[in-house]
Amino acid sequence: MLLLPNDKPFKTLDRYLDIETFLSLKDTFYYMFSNNLEHSKASWNAGSVEPDCSWKYLTETPYLYYALDKAKTDKYVELLKDKREGLAKYLQLKYNAFNPYTFMHINDYDTHEFKDFVPTEILKWMSKLPMTIDLVSILYNEHYVPLKYHRDFNFFPLEEGNKPEVPDTVQDVIWLRFDLNRNLYLYDFDVLGNIIDVVKFEGYSVNFNHYNWHVIS
Repeated sequence: MLLLPNDKPFKTLDRYLDIETFLSLKDTFYYMFSNNLEHSKASWNAGSVEPDCSWKYLTETPYLYYALDKAKTDKYVELLKDKREGLAKYLQLKYNAFNPYTFMHINDYDTHEFKDFVPTEILKWMSKLPMTIDLVSILYNEHYVPLKYHRDFNFFPLEEGNKPEVPDTVQDVIWLRFDLNRNLYLYDFDVLGNIIDVVKFEGYSVNFNHYNWHVIS
């Protein structure tokens, strides 16, 4: 069942945000990300996919998280353990692993302070947003490579125990995009992984419950 804040799957925020300035900063965001790759990392979590999941779409190309667990005895995995970017590539090459996205946090979740490398133009735009922000993350995946659907909880079931129940805490997520051709969808499934419902987002910015299954394509 889809989780519906205010009885709707999402809320488009374009009328509330300065989208024109946001779009004008596209190249600045691209440069910031590209010039500070050492602050980015692959996605090393389960994305709410349970250890015994049998949904073919999620298991035929396993997340890095599960591929790494199954490859623990691989001698090259051990040699690459301190080179996480290289380890991700090795798991992708040998085990057909899937890296949902590369992400970069540009501020501190606890203090809300932004990293020194964030350009002034971006800071100025964000300072005028009509809401308080805990964490700002840049998500990147290769062009024409769709993500697998995932949910943003139950990240580490092998280490912390499988916790498939939807958390009762509320975390509002605002998702922005520069390109309207890069779509974000919400999904609802039955217990066998068959799609029941799909909702396509509208606009450059949306607010939604990220405990729903979702995917960028």
